[in-house]
Amino acid sequence: MKRIVPFIFILTIILSGCGSSKKQLQKGNYNAAVDKAVKQLRKDPRDVKQIAILDQSYKVANDQDNERIRYLKMVVRCSESLKMAINSAIQNNRRFIF
Repeated sequence: MKRIVPFIFILTIILSGCGSSKKQLQKGNYNAAVDKAVKQLRKDPRDVKQIAILDQSYKVANDQDNERIRYLKMVVRCSESLKMAINSAIQNNRRFIF
């Protein structure tokens, strides 16, 4: 039993990284698709299929990253506004304490 657990763990790690760039793209793993396509293009720079997969997956991954950045900026702005409102309420409340 002690030997089986590490074997299963290592096998899981190895198999989770498997899959072609096309499969990764179809699964929605766009960053993994980019990585796999780049790796394949290093072997064969003229592989038209990998170029197309790289183009498509890079665009989608980039759009997702930019959307995440916009969302986080909005969260920061909202939290700063909330912080200012709380501080203002605290300051106003102190004026009325006897």
